[in-house]
Amino acid sequence: MYIESSYQSANDTAVLESAVVPSTSSKPRQTVCLSFWYHMYGQHVDKLNVFRMTGQTLPSAPVWTKQGTQGNQWRRALIGFTSSSPFRVSLS
Repeated sequence: MYIESSYQSANDTAVLESAVVPSTSSKPRQTVCLSFWYHMYGQHVDKLNVFRMTGQTLPSAPVWTKQGTQGNQWRRALIGFTSSSPFRVSLS
């Protein structure tokens, strides 16, 4: 997913949602891991949030967030999820 932040309008948002992830109850450590790379560099960079959604709306608080410029390099994020019910992951 890519969004150009230099020429963005106020409150522009890109959202990427996963397919439904099954409950983690049957996993050996009852956890699944999301791994992704992000590049957030420049004066117009706002924030990147990751949410765990169990319904149709985003929760009020993300499970992971980065805000502002993070340097001119790609960085890796690893986020563990535990859930007794199916869920989706949303990046925005």
